[in-house]
Amino acid sequence: MMEPISKDLAGWQFSRDAEGIVVAALDLPGKVNIMNDDFIAAMESLLNELEGSRDYAGVVLTSAKPVFLAGGDLKRMVLSAPGQEAQLFDYFQQLKSYLRRIERLNRPTVAAINGSALGGGYETCLACHHRIALREPRLRIGLPEIEFGILAGAGGVVRLTRLLGFERAMPYLTEGRLEDVMGALDNRLVDELADDPQQLLDKAKAWIRAHPQARQPWDKPDNAVPAHRLTALQRRALMMEPARLARAMSGHPALFAAQRNMALAAESLNMDFDAALRYETRVLIELLRTDYARDRMQAFLDRKTPRSTSATQTEQSTA
Repeated sequence: MMEPISKDLAGWQFSRDAEGIVVAALDLPGKVNIMNDDFIAAMESLLNELEGSRDYAGVVLTSAKPVFLAGGDLKRMVLSAPGQEAQLFDYFQQLKSYLRRIERLNRPTVAAINGSALGGGYETCLACHHRIALREPRLRIGLPEIEFGILAGAGGVVRLTRLLGFERAMPYLTEGRLEDVMGALDNRLVDELADDPQQLLDKAKAWIRAHPQARQPWDKPDNAVPAHRLTALQRRALMMEPARLARAMSGHPALFAAQRNMALAAESLNMDFDAALRYETRVLIELLRTDYARDRMQAFLDRKTPRSTSATQTEQSTA
């Protein structure tokens, strides 16, 4: 048994129990945790702590706030000027590198989802080996980036397509479908539900104890490029989806973004995992350069202008 500890760690409420299980509750400045520069600093501090020590059995990622983790930094994206593609690429690859490091700690990690996890919030959950959500009526889970004419650019497209398969991932990537906790469980966005915060933590720790060798499916040698595993029915879905999507969204200004999401999801299945992540970043930057995406993001930010910075960030829950 280990000596329990708790410590100050930038952006986190951090503790380790006597069994060596770390609980890291994200607690960024402001009312809601979002994927901004504070998030980057917090991830750096957490990963430096974990990678610098072997003295723990697993990690529970959760939130010290009512929302698990909202989305990305829309202001950064909308203000990025043409010619800054290289800087944007590096920025998004940096975000992805933190999530990649989480899933490759060689320790089991569990997302204990105590509040809504949208966009980048759910992408963070996807980087964990197991996902448990609190049975809370207002909690929502999903990747609604298509509303802004973009995509889930922190690994969401690549991970969700590998997790669910192409056909089942499509409503979340091309329609921005969100789920409540029961829908998330039924559709495999989460693996378990918990009735209260204590049970949420207990279940997360129990899973860690039972799965000390947990690894992501895409990090297993025989599943790095899963395209060869597609069934005949799945291959048919890949062929039929473009026509279905064109019919369903005929005339909709987000059709191009939905088509790029769909094509990326399909093409990612023919790539190794890390190459697919890089390709996802390139497609995201392509979409960020479209008039539709810039107009949608700017209109959203303009509606928030009279409010405080923290209130503005609170609403940025879908990127």
